[in-house]
Amino acid sequence: MKILGLETSCDESAVSVVENGHNVLSNVVSSQIDKHAPYGGVVPELAAREHLDNISTVIDSALRLADVNIKEINAIAVTKTPGLLPALLVGVSFAKGLASSLKLPLIGVNHITAHMFGALIDQEAVIRSGKSYPILALIVSGGHTLLVMIERDGKCTIVGRTLDDAAGEAFDKGAKILQLSYPGGPLIDQLSRFGDGRRFNFPRGLCGGSGNPVKPENRLNFSFSGVKTSLLYQLKEWDFNRLELNQAVNQLIVNNSIPEQLNKYLSQMLTDYLDIIASYQEAVVDAVVVKTMLGVKDFNAKTLIMCGGVACNHRLREKLKIEATKANVPLIIAEPKYCTDNAAMIAGLAYYQIMNGEKDDLDLDATPSIKNIGRIPLNWTE
Repeated sequence: MKILGLETSCDESAVSVVENGHNVLSNVVSSQIDKHAPYGGVVPELAAREHLDNISTVIDSALRLADVNIKEINAIAVTKTPGLLPALLVGVSFAKGLASSLKLPLIGVNHITAHMFGALIDQEAVIRSGKSYPILALIVSGGHTLLVMIERDGKCTIVGRTLDDAAGEAFDKGAKILQLSYPGGPLIDQLSRFGDGRRFNFPRGLCGGSGNPVKPENRLNFSFSGVKTSLLYQLKEWDFNRLELNQAVNQLIVNNSIPEQLNKYLSQMLTDYLDIIASYQEAVVDAVVVKTMLGVKDFNAKTLIMCGGVACNHRLREKLKIEATKANVPLIIAEPKYCTDNAAMIAGLAYYQIMNGEKDDLDLDATPSIKNIGRIPLNWTE
């Protein structure tokens, strides 16, 4: 069964053709980063207009790369929730039009559930083995930081969530405070490799580091607003020449190496700046890893998966691998191409939904937010 998947929940126009849930025939993503960069973040109305302009071209590209004619498609899948409402509506409306004109089944897919599937799209054996469950999923992105338990029957329960900013939002907002360009998360990841993450002690939200015990109801919840505020105060206390520093940082970003022939003052200023960045990243990563491993212990998880855009962060991947090995729990991290928003995870999960008898009518509507995930129909066998 070949499913055409559409993803327009935020600022990526993505289309994929996936066969039988796991055979990805094409996975095309059209980014809007350059369009939103001047605003320092995603503008919903602008994102929707870009989706309208791009979606037909991206669909044509996905079909061509898959070497599939539109008449060979067996179903249409689309992200229905959560996301930016204007952006979601473009994808849902287009998918309904395609399904109606081609007389094909329509499947609305939950973006969060699809991210979890993205970590398992190359792991069919894990999905179908009862010994893999319960699975603890860490979904960490610009809009979400969640811990979700997946049971053998596919039931999903959110056991931890952020109380304020998502981890990716903390990186992007931190980058803005640091006066880095948008999107800032990847730049923090790049620059942190040149800094000492142990030099500055930024707070780890809801981890009990301040001496105050964490309330039981927040044991697995996240908070990143405090570390962002701490970064702001740290920079206010630091005396530096912004123009000279920016020039050195831009050289580092372009060449991915420390600029040569810096004077003593500028060299120390750059060192301080990179140490602040690395320490800030370390605080965010520590909080994510600590909470995740508590979840593994509390629910006796047999498998740990990580997905979402921030799952591309090198330090988070590195540290979670170390802790998962210590806990003797298998860790599956989504491939980078399935971490960020993409349509392969939409079309792949839709296969399981349609095999489970789930499909939608043409009155399918987009929903910007969700409270619960419900169930992920991953049929398994011993």
